[in-house]
Amino acid sequence: DLNSIPTGPFLAAVVSSVDRSRLNGYAVVRLMQAEARLENWAAASKLASVAEVAHCPPGNSDSAVERSPEAIEYAASEVAAGLTLTRRAADTLVNEAIWLTSSGQRVMDSMAAGSLSRAKMKVLESTVSHLDHETVDAVLDAVLDESAELTTGQLRYRVSKQVMVED
Repeated sequence: DLNSIPTGPFLAAVVSSVDRSRLNGYAVVRLMQAEARLENWAAASKLASVAEVAHCPPGNSDSAVERSPEAIEYAASEVAAGLTLTRRAADTLVNEAIWLTSSGQRVMDSMAAGSLSRAKMKVLESTVSHLDHETVDAVLDAVLDESAELTTGQLRYRVSKQVMVED
């Protein structure tokens, strides 16, 4: 059963070896769910790397390993060039990554576990990132565990309702 395998490299190896043509509809849906968990896991990993780029001073392959406590000014340009994105898309990605690795660490952990998609992360980020840490924690306490079972619309509604309760 794919649901019993933790999200990560082993699940990726198992999923990549499956012959879809030998599965019935039920099994293909379970495979698709495992692939979605892997997609969430990979997105969390990429966002963690984007956050690291945001704190790395410019350099070349021989540069020393160093980090800045603040995001560097041209981080979005580095991300745009590295991922072939527009500046605007890269700027959005950098902002999401910085939020996830600071105030949104619990959201990042849910993504890394495979239970939260990037679309749902964006709902959470857009509705709570302007709040103080205590309020964010209270909102996440109320909605994060159930977020995997909600659509993005349902999640937005629940988060907005919880923000009004907490704020």
